[in-house]
Amino acid sequence: MDQVIATFRNSVPKLLGLIALGIVMTLASVVTVLSARSASPYVLIAGYAGLVGFGFATLMFASWLLRPGPVIEVSTAGIRHGRWRKEFIGWDAIDDMLTQEVASHEMLILLLRPQPPSGRARKRSITMSGLDGSLSDLLDAIRTAHAYSFDQTSADRIGSRHV
Repeated sequence: MDQVIATFRNSVPKLLGLIALGIVMTLASVVTVLSARSASPYVLIAGYAGLVGFGFATLMFASWLLRPGPVIEVSTAGIRHGRWRKEFIGWDAIDDMLTQEVASHEMLILLLRPQPPSGRARKRSITMSGLDGSLSDLLDAIRTAHAYSFDQTSADRIGSRHV
């Protein structure tokens, strides 16, 4: 039977901060669009792009508040991530894991084993933005889950490459 090692839920204060930032940036884009009528077309394009981009991101963060239950669940059998439609990925389906930082956001990249018929490996990224834990908490939970499993090679690979 699977033993749940760790769960990570939405952090309401973090999400409210992201929503507030999104609202401020969306309003700044609206002001840019309304005041840039006689300005350069590049400023107008930037204003509309900001309006769409920041507006979408704000709505996305607000929708995360409505999701009940854990967003990420690490168990001895694998990992479940609620932002992927609650997709479960078993440890045997993961070929490699690596950490990556993009624009000061750390994330865990899961490289999945090739799946027929395409034969291409798929990737899944996990970011801890808006959650009640950090990437190091997630990596510790993964190491603990692998310590319970019989396959120590994956736990050794994570421990040696991502500490």
